[in-house]
Amino acid sequence: MPALIENLCREPEQHTRFEKELTHVFSELGLEADHIGGPGDTDVLIRAPFQAIVDGKTTSEAKLSQVNFSRLKRHMRDNQAKYMMVVSVDFSPAVIQDAQVEDASLMPVEVLAAVLRQHQSFPLPLKVIESLFCVKGRVDASQLKEILAEANSLPLLARQAKATLECMDYVPRSLEEIKGRIDIHFDHVGIPKIDAVLLESILAFLSNPILGLVLQVEDKFVVSMRPDLAIRRLKGWSLLLGRNESPNGGATRAWSGQVPVLLQ
Repeated sequence: MPALIENLCREPEQHTRFEKELTHVFSELGLEADHIGGPGDTDVLIRAPFQAIVDGKTTSEAKLSQVNFSRLKRHMRDNQAKYMMVVSVDFSPAVIQDAQVEDASLMPVEVLAAVLRQHQSFPLPLKVIESLFCVKGRVDASQLKEILAEANSLPLLARQAKATLECMDYVPRSLEEIKGRIDIHFDHVGIPKIDAVLLESILAFLSNPILGLVLQVEDKFVVSMRPDLAIRRLKGWSLLLGRNESPNGGATRAWSGQVPVLLQ
């Protein structure tokens, strides 16, 4: 799908198909999106969890040189939308300047494709997706890097959670004791150290009764099972969450997502 929208955006005769594929992209990103199209209305309507209009512009040129923002603002009012976004190959300086004045987000199709690839690899929170609509003007590479910074930190966080389990045993230890052990271990395995606040969050996650990997006894923490078994249990949860229930009540594999890989 990412490569498809990049190609369709450069083919003016494929504008309707481009609009439909954009609808699929935003649905894939976790939004309730409908293709509207036709004269007098928006191309794509985002209905939830926030309201936005999306105008898809195909062009054979290197950059889109004209956008009717007055028409887009009318579409916003008609659909009671909070945001407006234009997706195209790229945008001329004049269009970017107008978009900044009109509070419109300009999304180069290559940037949107990069967001989709990231999302398919490791799903992005809705607040990250919404922040793309909040950009006034063109969404450029530096803004995208900042927007995705939190999402890109998740694989490292998974490694840190796994390594924290590896540093624990059946002896109840305080937060400070555990941090001292993991500082040494993290240096050995080449993982960036974490501060006490992040360690406390990791331990709170591992102590969740649903996972049942770590027990908290007063101000100390201890593993509920051997660390290697705790890691296997955590992998098992990620695999269960990646299954769909079949009609006969059994589980069928439907997704080979990144969480199991991150915990290897």
